[in-house]
Amino acid sequence: DWLLQTVARDAWGFDGYITSDCDADQNVYDSHHYTDTPEEAVKVVLEAGTDIDCQSFVGDHGQAALDQGLIDEALIDERLVNLFKVRLRLGHFDLSFDPSNPSGPLDTIPSDAVCSDAHVASSLEGLIQSATLYKNDKATLPLKTSLANVLVTGPTANISQATSSYYGPGDVCGNAFPGV
Repeated sequence: DWLLQTVARDAWGFDGYITSDCDADQNVYDSHHYTDTPEEAVKVVLEAGTDIDCQSFVGDHGQAALDQGLIDEALIDERLVNLFKVRLRLGHFDLSFDPSNPSGPLDTIPSDAVCSDAHVASSLEGLIQSATLYKNDKATLPLKTSLANVLVTGPTANISQATSSYYGPGDVCGNAFPGV
């Protein structure tokens, strides 16, 4: 719980919910073999501070973890409080909330603000700072030094040109990032 509790919540004052990447909670058991059982994986991800499972792993194995005494209702309540604090802030439980016409705080931000020059520039700066280029001067990567081109293939090879993806619509700001 060092990163999610001690750093994010205590030191930085984060007051929201923490969600896993999709399949990450399941990977604790299946792929990484960090635990011996799915129920033990539920215990470690919840104790680490994860509030929301992107998939269904915690939901599928949470009751068994509770029945086995690996987790208790107090831990479940802690995780739910983090989720519902955010949902309350978003107005999901206001008596006037209409799911067909959302009017929470994020819905009041006009699209021209989202795609303003300042926000597009900030988004581009984030993209630039997070990009990774590989320098293979010591032949660390299994590539022949004589290669002139590298083929990138697969379902996400051209994800920057997708009309919609895991992260939402692909071009909400009208081609603000041509060539990316």
